[in-house]
Amino acid sequence: MTSGKRSTISTPHPDLVPVLEKHGLSWSLFSKRGRLPKALSWVKEKRRDVITELHQAGMAWKTMVDVTGLSQGAIQRGTRAMWNEASRRNRQESAARVGVTRKGERKPWLSARLKKEWAEGKFYALLEDPNSKFGKCGGYGTWCKVTGLKCSNRGHQFRVRSTYEREAVLRLEKDDNVVSYEYEPPLVLPMGRRIYPDFIITNAQGDVQLVEVKPQWVLLNPTLGNNTKQIRRLKLAEDYANQSSWDFEIWTEKALGLL
Repeated sequence: MTSGKRSTISTPHPDLVPVLEKHGLSWSLFSKRGRLPKALSWVKEKRRDVITELHQAGMAWKTMVDVTGLSQGAIQRGTRAMWNEASRRNRQESAARVGVTRKGERKPWLSARLKKEWAEGKFYALLEDPNSKFGKCGGYGTWCKVTGLKCSNRGHQFRVRSTYEREAVLRLEKDDNVVSYEYEPPLVLPMGRRIYPDFIITNAQGDVQLVEVKPQWVLLNPTLGNNTKQIRRLKLAEDYANQSSWDFEIWTEKALGLL
């Protein structure tokens, strides 16, 4: 059965029977298709109760599709238990099982940091802030919360786009020689185009440094995928720094002490 489609099975799955009985819902009503009449509006809530209980038990989406006969979309819309602890644990364990097989290890975009953490049994499948509308963070993701007391253009609480950039903020905040920094300030190039470098840093001597944060695999594989565009942007940032008599550096996971 395809996980995204609703089933046409005529009898309930054995794992579903006790849950239906608990919530006083028959299989014929639970599996009823189409818009329900007003007299049966209570069925929708009972159906949600059943889906939620299965989800709270840590059941995976595909398994719930097989057990309930509903489509994955209907299940995700119906559950009231998004990001419950059992489901998160199940997701982490699944990621660990996949990760331990080392699938894709020969791919050039698998970073040295990820290989090192896999070897240590670290598999990041849980979200650091699952309620955030900005997306995931904590293993490899985007929109990490940071506190930047020295940041002059974002306020003291803001978000950066990666865990590497978060590490860069921590480094800047601890560096006594750093007076202030800007995060992704807009810079206008001579031809009118704008670039948004990761950091522009001012130190105690008044010197300015433009820093870009990138994983090593981008630099080691400049022609792979989207890397060509990223390398061009790095060159634009470097040219701007040179024209402004600023220092220019690229901080990778190695420079950030993550390896």
